[in-house]
Amino acid sequence: MSGLYIRNLFPDPRMRNFPSRLSFIGCRLDSSTSVFEPSASRYPGLTLEATEDGDNWAAANITLPANARLVLACRSSGSATSNGQSMSVWNSGGNIYLASTLQGKNGRSGEFTVPSDGRVKVTFRAAKTTGGIASVFNVFIGSLADYRILQEIGTNGFLAWDLMPDPRS
Repeated sequence: MSGLYIRNLFPDPRMRNFPSRLSFIGCRLDSSTSVFEPSASRYPGLTLEATEDGDNWAAANITLPANARLVLACRSSGSATSNGQSMSVWNSGGNIYLASTLQGKNGRSGEFTVPSDGRVKVTFRAAKTTGGIASVFNVFIGSLADYRILQEIGTNGFLAWDLMPDPRS
């Protein structure tokens, strides 16, 4: 595998600063962690608590390579969400749906095309009932080929820039 680069285009896979960028609809940030400790089943992610019944989520705008064909992937657990998804991506205005992952251990979306301006809104789904907790971790956005290689490596789907730097940096 010498010379092989796998790129995770999610801007903060370890969730060190990303939670502070989120806006919340019907939920709040319960906790987040940047810990990557596979032997203890601990992975970087965030946990949202629903503050009302309904369709609840946290969202932030991010920039991705314009017109790229990508997939979303993450692991998730906790209370059911209103639409059975754990993570979605939309155009930056939030009015054109692009892709989503199903809630569960290893959710992956189908391929989607990033808008020509490179800006998207990523959403993390919260539980549908007040007090419910939903967690999302091991967030990945990248090419389908990179995702498949990542699965073969056996990192439980986690890849951060400090493990394999993005050549853009």
